[in-house]
Amino acid sequence: MIGTTLLLLSLTSAGAGLVGQTPRETETLSLPAAVASARAQSPMMLAAAATTDASAARIEQARAALLPRLDFIESATRSDNPVFVFGSLLNQGRFTESNFALDELNQPSPLSLFQSRFLLEQTVFAGGNNWLERRRARLGRDESLETARETEMDVMLRVVRGYYGVLLAARQLEVAEDTLAVGDEDLRSARVSRDAGLTTDADVLALEVRRSELEENRIVAENMVELSWMELNAAMGAPLEARWKLSTPLTPAPNTNTRTSPRSESSSSQVEAGLASEGLVHNPELRRGELHVQSAELAHRQARSAFLPSIFVHAGWESDRASFTGSGGTNWMLGVSLRMNLFNGLGDRARTREAEAELSAARARRAETESRIRQSLRRAFLDIETARERLSVSEGAAARARESHRITRARYESGLASVTELLRSQNALMASELRELQATAETRVAIAELERLTGTLSPSSEAIQP
Repeated sequence: MIGTTLLLLSLTSAGAGLVGQTPRETETLSLPAAVASARAQSPMMLAAAATTDASAARIEQARAALLPRLDFIESATRSDNPVFVFGSLLNQGRFTESNFALDELNQPSPLSLFQSRFLLEQTVFAGGNNWLERRRARLGRDESLETARETEMDVMLRVVRGYYGVLLAARQLEVAEDTLAVGDEDLRSARVSRDAGLTTDADVLALEVRRSELEENRIVAENMVELSWMELNAAMGAPLEARWKLSTPLTPAPNTNTRTSPRSESSSSQVEAGLASEGLVHNPELRRGELHVQSAELAHRQARSAFLPSIFVHAGWESDRASFTGSGGTNWMLGVSLRMNLFNGLGDRARTREAEAELSAARARRAETESRIRQSLRRAFLDIETARERLSVSEGAAARARESHRITRARYESGLASVTELLRSQNALMASELRELQATAETRVAIAELERLTGTLSPSSEAIQP
């Protein structure tokens, strides 16, 4: 629990400045700061930390079963039951010869008994059940830690997607607004030509329809910006209406990480094989499945231990008095007991079969998880290769679009091209740059996804650092 608390304190410190306040749009937010904020205040992270604390408390509960139990009992009783009166007088040290009178034995006067008792019980042997329960509690704690690690990486991946999603959506809105401006200019020119008798109403109507489509695209892009902000804020655990000035540019990830950047085709298969091995060792979901199998094996042993005898040692001391503050007799006792289950309706046999079935299910789920992780790793590796190839193609297209726009601008300034041609050239350039931006974002997200699968996604990841 202390470790979890210190982790939360450090994360809260890392995300300081973003927690518990609604930022102004002029405040900047970098991607690493967004990730730090999400790790500090995301509800998913807080829930994972609480679950880890609960699993740590279960270890203490299991350990308590190995220690002796000591109880103190204080009771007050008044009765004229002959057996009660006879025994209580003996325990209080007040029995006299007069108490042997038949009338006194058969119809005694009511008697008060104030009793203080200390009871101690220690389990000496329980078929190993208590030790197995403690080991299962520790495995449960380890499963919770793996779940917390998986949650942390899921949160970071959501922030990466959300952050780049906002940048892309904002850029798409700019393109939609500029394209709409071109549509407005085309429509204005068509109306002038129609008024001069050079075109017909059909041309104007066609451009008006086109202008409506462009306006619709702008509205969709505007809504996409709002949705992207909401996704980013939800991932960070920030107010949904919060807005910042995003300061981390969307640039291509450096190809310096040999873990995800094969230098040649021959090394590609080696890199992929290395990532697969790394993922099968460090993937939190797979590690959690292995821990669950180990816990199911212990549960099976626990079910079988029910057929073994249990041995207990118990001791007690008591004080019996006629009044709460008075004096009386005291006594003690010490004993050993053995308990063996001979028949309980075959319930233990049914629990053993249940544990065997749970163990088989856990092993099957672990095998399914391993197969699924292998497929996901393969898919993520191919996604990175595809995204990098798309990025290379889009970078070339963007370079050609810039050159084309430069030529068109020169022709316009010389009076050889119309303003409509200049605007169309500008739109083509923006669309090309948008595709380049999309490919860049896909590359960084694909890298983050691959590192999440290999269990290595961290704030220092190349998908997060600018």
